[in-house]
Amino acid sequence: MNKTLCDQRRIRCRGTWRNLDGTNGLPGPVISLFQDLRGFLCMGLWGCGAVRHDGDTLSSYGVADGLSGDTVWGITQDADGHIWFAATDGVSMWDGDRFHNYGVDELARCISPTAMPPPKGVRC
Repeated sequence: MNKTLCDQRRIRCRGTWRNLDGTNGLPGPVISLFQDLRGFLCMGLWGCGAVRHDGDTLSSYGVADGLSGDTVWGITQDADGHIWFAATDGVSMWDGDRFHNYGVDELARCISPTAMPPPKGVRC
């Protein structure tokens, strides 16, 4: 069974609360927060990339690791379990081993208005 940060069946978290900051491994201010399907906490940072907390360890990721920018505005996960990061210089997808980056120009070519359903649903 995977370890999760919070027990989903209760309102309160189990265990001891712990503050994360620059004194214990958090490299910068958190501006986005996401809990993935395994229960790990992903944090987007202002100017310092992203970190993942598995309940015990903080893992840091930045431009040197392949992330497309040092400020991460948003994080989400797709149906295949890939983690997506909206960063300053594009979008990065973490496949579990490495980052795949998509720049603004590439995203503009890939996304078309027809890819999004209209506000009232799909019409045939």
